[in-house]
Amino acid sequence: MFFIFNGDGQLTLRDIYRECQKERWVPILVYQKDGVTMVPAFNSESVAKNFVRRNMPPAGMWGGVVLTDEDMDAMRERGWVIEEFSYPRKMKDLVTFEVEVIELNEEPMVVTHRK
Repeated sequence: MFFIFNGDGQLTLRDIYRECQKERWVPILVYQKDGVTMVPAFNSESVAKNFVRRNMPPAGMWGGVVLTDEDMDAMRERGWVIEEFSYPRKMKDLVTFEVEVIELNEEPMVVTHRK
């Protein structure tokens, strides 16, 4: 599964590679729905990229990351719901996106980025 990470204006792509991958943590995109943390997930890199294009400001650093089943289980244990998208739904007018940091079992595989 592909997830979206965000530097939140504080991390560069270099920081993502140097810190996040080595220290096994990543700032991922989430939103709240009825008091529950929702985590957008995508079945392909292209769907994730198009979701970013439709929903995120053109400036800023965004990227995709592949997470393991164990990492997804850890999110579920926190009470988060992983919402899988098979198409790049436009949501920016319906929800407020936030960034949450998660610790990972393995070094994440960063698959794409946009500055």
